[in-house]
Amino acid sequence: MKIQLELSDDEALALSHLTQSLTWNTMRDFVMTNSECDEMLDAVRKLERTLTEHGFRHQYGCFA
Repeated sequence: MKIQLELSDDEALALSHLTQSLTWNTMRDFVMTNSECDEMLDAVRKLERTLTEHGFRHQYGCFA
């Protein structure tokens, strides 16, 4: 599944911080296996890369 977002830089940063916060709170509150933990961290990193790339493209006007 691919989602196209139209976010300002501030919105992308806020979403990134929210995602990190939710991830760490979830990992702290629930018992997960190492592989589940790794999967969650991988998903967050992918989202952060997407948001960072989107912010960069938005800032410099280079959309694909």
